[in-house]
Amino acid sequence: SMGLYISGHPYDNYFPLIRNYINCTFSDLPLWQSGNQPVVSAGLLTSYKERYTKKGDPMGILDFEDSEATIEVVVFPKQWSKYKPLLNIGSLYFIKGQLKQDRGLSILADEIITEEDYKSLLTPHVTITIEADGLTEDFYSDLCRLLRKHPGKYDVLLKLVNSEQTVVSLLRSVKVDLNDKLCRDVTDHSKGRAFCS
Repeated sequence: SMGLYISGHPYDNYFPLIRNYINCTFSDLPLWQSGNQPVVSAGLLTSYKERYTKKGDPMGILDFEDSEATIEVVVFPKQWSKYKPLLNIGSLYFIKGQLKQDRGLSILADEIITEEDYKSLLTPHVTITIEADGLTEDFYSDLCRLLRKHPGKYDVLLKLVNSEQTVVSLLRSVKVDLNDKLCRDVTDHSKGRAFCS
């Protein structure tokens, strides 16, 4: 059960610092559309238990929460022996892995990364949120051309919002520099329909 935090959730203090290093919050996981791209989320570890595979190898089932949602993370034996010693209840971790949709949503963890290590191990990204109703293919190819004029180390995450749904996906071939000019160019190019964060 979620604890009740009167003054806001402890995760809220972390979020401004880490937002460019996660590509999906727990509550946005159902919207994730980059099927084979690993999802990178972060949250506070609330509990974990050890289970055994059919072969008798220990594995972990972990519960994390951010300020809006909780998620179950499954850690297979090879990773479990590596990451189990790093775990402290209440600490912040980054989870990188594959989204799994059967019997509810969970993440199969490839990596679990501590608060101390995330900047050296994860690639930061910029999120471009686009009001997508009625947009053409040309809009996207123009946007990609524009982004390529700002090369850098940030991955680009597109968040397409229309009246039906929101879709989140990672641009495969573009890395940008996050700066004010990029953000102004994106907003100008889209006539105010897109902004970056």
